[in-house]
Amino acid sequence: MEDGDESAAAAAALGLSPQLFVNEVHGIIADISAEAFEYCLQAAAAPGVVGAATAAEKATDLQRGLNAIHHVVKDRLDKRMTNWEKFCYRHCFDVPEGFVAADDDSSCANESQKDGISDSDLDLELDSLRRKFGSANKESENLERELSSLERQATFKRRLDSSVSEIEKLFEEEMVQGVHLLMCLFKGFVGFL
Repeated sequence: MEDGDESAAAAAALGLSPQLFVNEVHGIIADISAEAFEYCLQAAAAPGVVGAATAAEKATDLQRGLNAIHHVVKDRLDKRMTNWEKFCYRHCFDVPEGFVAADDDSSCANESQKDGISDSDLDLELDSLRRKFGSANKESENLERELSSLERQATFKRRLDSSVSEIEKLFEEEMVQGVHLLMCLFKGFVGFL
């Protein structure tokens, strides 16, 4: 089986249609391009855009010019879209070697049955995980409250330390002034004797 046939078979087995996808993208691009140039033509034909004396002649010239631009853009876009389409087929829709599509949708269920895991076992495990998750959430909330409390205590301690530092500074300044005053008094007292 050729690589392209494998890709087509795998895409069909998975309900995919690469050609439909590519065609839809081409259609969207063509619609957007056509709408853009239609808008330009309508805007150019609006009253007041060209002078009244030569309006018909200029409108015809403008339409020919826009059509020429539209064809140039369409040609460039078609070339780029062709390259994009080739890229999609070669890379995006290429099926890896050895890929085998499942014949039915119950393959996952069959695999779990082969492993000996039943729905009730999975339900029990899911319930256990939910309980653990709930417990972890409660613990997280407790830790957040504790962290908030510690942050408030740290803020209070910083403010207290700052206040104590200010008081110590004021006390030292007062003490220096007091010592200076005592020295002056002592000198005055000694001078008085």
